[in-house]
Amino acid sequence: MKRIFILLVLLTVRQILADTPWRFQGTAVDGFDHPVEGVLIHVYNGHMGLDKFEIDSESVTTSRFDGTFAGLACGEHANTYRRIEKAPYAPKEECGNWSTNGVVRLLLKRSFTSDEATRLASAQGSALCSNIMSILSHDWSFEDPLCLFPVGNRVRPTVLKARQHPSEHIRSGAQRLLRQHIGHPEDMDYTAESGTKRPTQTFTLADMDQVIKKAVAYVTENNRYERPTAPKCLMNRDGCEALVFFEASDATVNGHQASFYLHLSKGLTGWTFDYWGLSLME
Repeated sequence: MKRIFILLVLLTVRQILADTPWRFQGTAVDGFDHPVEGVLIHVYNGHMGLDKFEIDSESVTTSRFDGTFAGLACGEHANTYRRIEKAPYAPKEECGNWSTNGVVRLLLKRSFTSDEATRLASAQGSALCSNIMSILSHDWSFEDPLCLFPVGNRVRPTVLKARQHPSEHIRSGAQRLLRQHIGHPEDMDYTAESGTKRPTQTFTLADMDQVIKKAVAYVTENNRYERPTAPKCLMNRDGCEALVFFEASDATVNGHQASFYLHLSKGLTGWTFDYWGLSLME
């Protein structure tokens, strides 16, 4: 009898807590961490009916001029949904266990074409800085992932400065831009088991073709792959960096065909093999 009594008490307390209003609050900001006014915050709790989702309780509020918002909601927090939206930002939907007191970042989604990226990167001085910041403030992607590599050298100093920006979104975006789209050797992470790797043996020769040949042989022999395809090369506009791509007939990772990329850089003593990595093909 004692165990039954304790169980009933616990269930009763849980029911009371589920029906008791609880407070949510936060601040809506954009990619620069600037406050966004007039954002609609819709918090609701419900269940799946016979043919549609039925709402049991809901609360709707909007953000103030400083981006802050607050409201009351009912129902178990783990089963409470939140939708945050304001045009033209991409809406955010969260299901259960979202923070009841924190920053909500709204972003503009944008895929930059190769022509747009080249045009933005060709600006000078403060205009270049403004263009890079504009890209980083979005939920961004590039139509061609390597479209910035040819102009990476002139863009990189500005992106390095962006890593010190007050907005965490800008800082993380700058880091991603450096590693995934600019590819300078100093910005690459060689510690990961998969991804970019620094070769244990480097080749520095005046003849770029010879460095490519030795680098391809190094990668295929160390990974026991055979029959590499003829390498293709992408140069930057200054002629001091190159990405080399090739495939191997038996190179697969987790069931996916893999292709290789090599990075070469030109110094006073010639071309150097800096790093290599794998890209998975669908």
